[in-house]
Amino acid sequence: VGERFLSTEEIKSFWQHTEEVSTTDRVFFRLLLLLGARPGEIRKLRWTDVDGDVLTLRSETVKTRNTHELFL
Repeated sequence: VGERFLSTEEIKSFWQHTEEVSTTDRVFFRLLLLLGARPGEIRKLRWTDVDGDVLTLRSETVKTRNTHELFL
């Protein structure tokens, strides 16, 4: 499977298009873009998963079943 990365123009376009959706959807889509997490991982987030500038993806919500810490 090959890797593909979004170009700067694609990122700008994506970001601008998220202005057209609800606040909840906008936050969801932007977190997907910024964190590179899977949609299910973002949907299952809780406020308790955020500690200062660290977001923890809990093992029960991650496909690999390993806890991940992402720095915000």
